[in-house]
Amino acid sequence: MAASTLKRRKISWGSHSPKEKLNLLKRLTISGEPDDFLDILAGIEDIGIATKQLIDICLNASPEIKKLTALRTKSKSIAEAIIPTIQDLDCLIDLVCNGASIHIRKNAVIGIDDIDTLTNLYQRLDGADKTVCKVLKEKLGEASIKQSSIQVMIKPTVNKNEDESSSHTSTNQRVYLNEIVHFKQELKKQSIKKIASLDKLQNDINEL
Repeated sequence: MAASTLKRRKISWGSHSPKEKLNLLKRLTISGEPDDFLDILAGIEDIGIATKQLIDICLNASPEIKKLTALRTKSKSIAEAIIPTIQDLDCLIDLVCNGASIHIRKNAVIGIDDIDTLTNLYQRLDGADKTVCKVLKEKLGEASIKQSSIQVMIKPTVNKNEDESSSHTSTNQRVYLNEIVHFKQELKKQSIKKIASLDKLQNDINEL
């Protein structure tokens, strides 16, 4: 059967064996009209092809066919298999907003990590899609907690280093000052010039 024939007439699936149906569906996803096979690929129209086989065909289809199938399907299994393979952000946004089933919309949200996109979707869908908004809220909450954790981890590290540096400096100053006081007491009756020099050194240390 030529590709052009596939595009011109509706397929009579009942006249084909299971193996023929499978092969024909594969050919249609490559060269046929989407209306001839999308409902079958999405699991809406049952012609006797197992869901696993539909998923295998869909995963090997073009990005456009994959997206069109995802928009239509109401199958949880198909949704969970297709969405993780879609990386295009615009496509995922379209699926979140226009997917026919909650399985597609929910999994599409899970596939999005961009905070600005998640925020915009939440504002756009708030009140219109409760399940999707719940997932959006959870993802935004997780992102906020993760960001806060990073800030908390960084901040004490900086303060700790500063505190250790400050403490180290103060300890050294006390040691030097104590030694100077001791030397001043020992040299008090021996040399006025040495005392003056130690006084100057003590003042310099105090100014650190």
